[in-house]
Amino acid sequence: MFDIPRYRAIVAADFEFEFGGHSSFADASCSGERPRPVCMVARDLIAGQTWRIWRGEFGPEPPFPIGRDALFVAFYASAELGCFRALGFTRAPDGKLVASGGDAWVLAVEFGDVPHGYSVLAYGESSRPDSPWYADQAEMFAKGKLKKVAFTEADVNAQAVVRYRPGEKR
Repeated sequence: MFDIPRYRAIVAADFEFEFGGHSSFADASCSGERPRPVCMVARDLIAGQTWRIWRGEFGPEPPFPIGRDALFVAFYASAELGCFRALGFTRAPDGKLVASGGDAWVLAVEFGDVPHGYSVLAYGESSRPDSPWYADQAEMFAKGKLKKVAFTEADVNAQAVVRYRPGEKR
């Protein structure tokens, strides 16, 4: 059981969304397409605030409170969270929310004799702002693009940028 008082917001949300161009829900659910939100209603069960958003009004960030002290509740959470990627946000100096962590890794794998995979991690691999891998995948994620995943030794060698073995000096 969780401790309700530790949350500043408990947001219950429901989206209506479509995948488009499919004759049935079963076909749409197997298509691999992202849901396209039609509308959303959400209510903060503590503060009593309600948000209603229609197609064309969705912004780059959720309109409701998010973070460690906010709880998101949904009937069909995998679909609801597909409408707003499950990210952790921090506030930038200009006041905008910036994705800084969370569950924003997308991976698609085709299994066979040699797997073929594509992925993207919205906020990059590093937590150090001076690293070239800090936000290197953010633009790719925003455009819905993926990068090739290295599975074979040849793929790993071809994509290696830095090589390091424990105990060796860098």
